Amino acid sequence: REVFEAAKQRHPERWSGDIRKLSLPEIVHLNPERDPVPQAAGF
Repeated sequence: REVFEAAKQRHPERWSGDIRKLSLPEIVHLNPERDPVPQAAGF
């Protein structure tokens, strides 16, 4: 965030709004579990 704030101060014309939230998610899944998809009858 400090890098983005410094960049915004140096070149404010490049920034149209606030700096977006830069936090990372706590858990990341490569292949998250999905709800089973019900299959149509006869398949």
